[in-house]
Amino acid sequence: MKLSSIAAVLFTAALPFIWHQTGVPSGQINPIVTSEINQVIKSANFQGTALVAQNGQVIHHQGYGMAVREWNILNIPETRFQIASLSKTFTAALIMMLVEDGQIELDVPFQNYLADYPAHYAETVTVRQLLTHRSGIARQFKIHGWTSGKSLSPLSRPEFLSMIAAMPLASTPGTKRHYSSANYYILSAIIEAVTGQRFGEWLQAKILLPLGMTNSDIFRSGQIVPNLARAYKSVTGQYSFCPPISGPYCLGGHINFELFKGSGSMHSTASDLLKWDQALYDSSLLNAESKAFLFASQTQAVWDVADIPLTVGKKTKIMIAHGELEGYASLIIRFPNEQRTIILLNNTGMPYEQLIDVAHRIAVLFYQE
Repeated sequence: MKLSSIAAVLFTAALPFIWHQTGVPSGQINPIVTSEINQVIKSANFQGTALVAQNGQVIHHQGYGMAVREWNILNIPETRFQIASLSKTFTAALIMMLVEDGQIELDVPFQNYLADYPAHYAETVTVRQLLTHRSGIARQFKIHGWTSGKSLSPLSRPEFLSMIAAMPLASTPGTKRHYSSANYYILSAIIEAVTGQRFGEWLQAKILLPLGMTNSDIFRSGQIVPNLARAYKSVTGQYSFCPPISGPYCLGGHINFELFKGSGSMHSTASDLLKWDQALYDSSLLNAESKAFLFASQTQAVWDVADIPLTVGKKTKIMIAHGELEGYASLIIRFPNEQRTIILLNNTGMPYEQLIDVAHRIAVLFYQE
């Protein structure tokens, strides 16, 4: 995930449009928006489910393309998708809840919570550095043999933590931001150690059940998930690792999702993610201090936050979270000042830049004359 570059891409895309207000009264939607959203999404050959909401009210929610190509089963609004790194937004919230409860401190070495972590840097790397990708820990894709079978291995938590610990650091802890899902796997282990519960159970108890997110959970190996779209990867994709086959796609999802616990193992629906989006506006889950930290532009934990042009001489705040893993791609863009939300869930490995372009073209519809 390239958090630092996404806002720049959206900002650049916005410049040619010079957005204008429609003159529609606040709280109402210009009819042209609802009639053109579908056209924008189809023209981009988007495959998956798209949801657009204003003040928590759904404006557009529709499925596109195939959930299971082998059987011509369509994506529908109720289709579930693996949400990849968007899962990190939940893990970060769980960590901050434990901080609020006094069970975790951000600025202490994470060895305080994982005493048996087998690397000396655990004595100095803090929970905050894990949370904000400033630990220096390399991406787990750097584990020797990852692409030749390790990514599918049924590894226990101690075994996988040992593999992460054995990797050389990618940078000196605390010196720069180095994005790594391994940070969030470690955070999930910290949550389990502190709470004495399995990560998925704690996630259900603290977020999913209170919010009524009944179509969301972490994915467990061998689990049959109703309405889950299959993942497909472009055979020409840079990191698709498809075999030499004919056709535009090969099957994705060939990983052990338990190795992405806390970082990319959740599945959800667009409707459930709208509930998550709305919960972030009040203090039912996180207090103001926690949200101020997670939503600050300089934090860069799980949300990319920036100001972009809205109208001539005026900017608006955007918050972006996204992910991509083995053919699944997800994107949430929040416009908190306008209480507007765009959610895109994809199962053909659509690149970040294309997802953002689709979301931007939808956003423009709200501000054209």
